[in-house]
Amino acid sequence: MNSLQHGIESLERESHMKGNCLELENKRTQLNKAFEANEANNRNAVFKLQKLQTEIGELHQEIQQLNIQKQELNRKTGDMETCMEEKKAELQVAMDNLRDTKEQQLSAKNSTLKQLEEKLKGQSDYEEVKKEQSILKSMEGVASEGSGSKDTSKTREVPLLEKNSHCNQKMQLYVSPTVTSVIPFQH
Repeated sequence: MNSLQHGIESLERESHMKGNCLELENKRTQLNKAFEANEANNRNAVFKLQKLQTEIGELHQEIQQLNIQKQELNRKTGDMETCMEEKKAELQVAMDNLRDTKEQQLSAKNSTLKQLEEKLKGQSDYEEVKKEQSILKSMEGVASEGSGSKDTSKTREVPLLEKNSHCNQKMQLYVSPTVTSVIPFQH
């Protein structure tokens, strides 16, 4: 019996060992599957990491390009602002020059207008003197018919001729260059 018991124990041990082996085999299979899954996950993680690193590199390049473009735009903006300030200054100078020119033209026109007014006044004075001479002459004609003396009419005529001559000289100063001479009073 002992040998039978020993055989049973041996079988039990063997069975127990086989069970343990089977259990170990299952655990090993599970570990292999877990390891393979981990390796697959690791490969996926490595692939994703490489992809992210590539994207990060591309983003860094894009950022560098954007910074270069920003610097270029800032430079152009500065150039444009400088140009605008220069144009603004040029425009101000042009406006000042135009205003000065217009003021000078206005002053010249006012001066010409005053000269023309003086000429007109001189012409008016001349016309008045002529009228007075005509009246005096007609009065002399009437007086000379009554007195019959030519010496009296000549003595009256001399101051009138002098005044006429003086007025003619004054008129020549005021008359425009197109008028070459003033016809003196003739008796």
